Amino acid sequence: MTIVESSADIWVYEMARETMTRLTFAPGIDAYPVWTPDGKRVVFWVSRGSASGLYWKPADGSGAEERLTNSTNLQLPTAFSPDGKWLAFQESSPGTGLDIWVLPMEAERFFHSSFSVQRRGFSSPKGGGETTQRGLKPTPAR
Repeated sequence: MTIVESSADIWVYEMARETMTRLTFAPGIDAYPVWTPDGKRVVFWVSRGSASGLYWKPADGSGAEERLTNSTNLQLPTAFSPDGKWLAFQESSPGTGLDIWVLPMEAERFFHSSFSVQRRGFSSPKGGGETTQRGLKPTPAR
């Protein structure tokens, strides 16, 4: 869940215990969270001046954020491949509009589409949870 105060952060709500845990703490905007397929990490967009781009962090809050991309454009993570090896995201580009990019999670290359899209995709771990622009509703492990 993203709570807007002086900054926007990512919070994880654990349904079984009815508790919320703050996942991000840095000043600026952290938004558009998406779970990895195994439910262990959350990828999200960050706007912190020159530190804008996509980041990810363990969903349990342990460990530091890791930067995945570096862009001054808005980037919206949309979905992981079922095996978690690829992250699809959209980037708002002044010249081409909203472009689709695919980030390999095990390499250092990008694949980019040459067409624009009109909507944003959603994904959740194991198909039962919900990930939205405003936040996360985790799915218990099966």
